[in-house]
Amino acid sequence: MNGSAAAPDQRGALPPPSGHASRPAPLPNLAALRLALAVVVAASHALILRAPDGFAVARTLLHSEAAVQAFFMLSGGLVMASFLRNRAPRAFWLRRLARIMPAYATAVLAFALLALISAAMQGRAVAVEEVGRYLAANLLTLNFLQPGMAGVFAGNPLAAVNGALWSIKVELGFYALVPALAWLMARAGCYAVLAAMVLAGQLWWPAVEAIGALAGQAGPAALRHQLPGQLAWFALGIALVRVLVGHDRPARLLGLLLLAELALLLTGQWSIAGRASLLTALILAVTLLPRLPVPGGSSD
Repeated sequence: MNGSAAAPDQRGALPPPSGHASRPAPLPNLAALRLALAVVVAASHALILRAPDGFAVARTLLHSEAAVQAFFMLSGGLVMASFLRNRAPRAFWLRRLARIMPAYATAVLAFALLALISAAMQGRAVAVEEVGRYLAANLLTLNFLQPGMAGVFAGNPLAAVNGALWSIKVELGFYALVPALAWLMARAGCYAVLAAMVLAGQLWWPAVEAIGALAGQAGPAALRHQLPGQLAWFALGIALVRVLVGHDRPARLLGLLLLAELALLLTGQWSIAGRASLLTALILAVTLLPRLPVPGGSSD
């Protein structure tokens, strides 16, 4: 970390250190961390499909939800920094879509094909309209509308063709919000906006549960992982990267972490209390390791 932190300009931009190019040096090992997190998600899902109630220790260590939240933290810091380098919303959105959507569409089509082959090998018929609805919903990232196809994986505990696709919708939501968040940070103060994002994210599900209780029914479980429920992780990632590149003091990040943990504790979310600090420490530790060789890695 840079001992003499550079201050943001009046627009909230992150200026480069004196004498350096406008694009900051990439933070080391984040590509390796992304790869490790992807392996954790895949391994966790494989264990769930193998035995939904088994492998308790392994599933605690290979926790897919925590891995996805770490992904959102990395996205928050790196994507916001990417936008602040030129502040052109249209170019930013086109660049992000070009980066994520071709691979996403390929994954949707490839896994749909594999699912249909699996169903055919098991002698299960899949109606054409089911295939059409699945492809339409998932290519539009509206996975919750049609997570699977009747006859595909019918004997599995989870019949979704690819349950991990839900996070792409949230990621695109972050991209949509970035220009507005940057505008607010420049006018209301960076950490005032980040604190509001942390509170919105950590209080979202307790609020949904409270409203459901008043209405006499449980809140839809699918809402737990949607926006704004993931905003806290995005905000913590923005703060972490600002500290790592020397634009803020660590005390500000610490204050944001304490706010996140306090909100979790006061709302009884004991199962994830401490996760914000642990994930922040993990990302920080990875950037301090000797550089790991990961072909094709990119910091944003």
